[in-house]
Amino acid sequence: MQQVLERQIPLFYLADDLLKGLHKSLLFQLGNALKRLDQQVMGAYRRRRFTFSACKAAIIAFK
Repeated sequence: MQQVLERQIPLFYLADDLLKGLHKSLLFQLGNALKRLDQQVMGAYRRRRFTFSACKAAIIAFK
């Protein structure tokens, strides 16, 4: 029984290390994806706001 436990403990630590590495890489990828999505959405919002402001300014100027 002790030999089985002695073999399983290093395997547990190996699995734990692998899962921690996987977890960190997934969070890193998710963070990058969320950052890109935020940049795309906010970029579109800013462009729309700028276009609307420019159109509004042009309408006011031609009145």
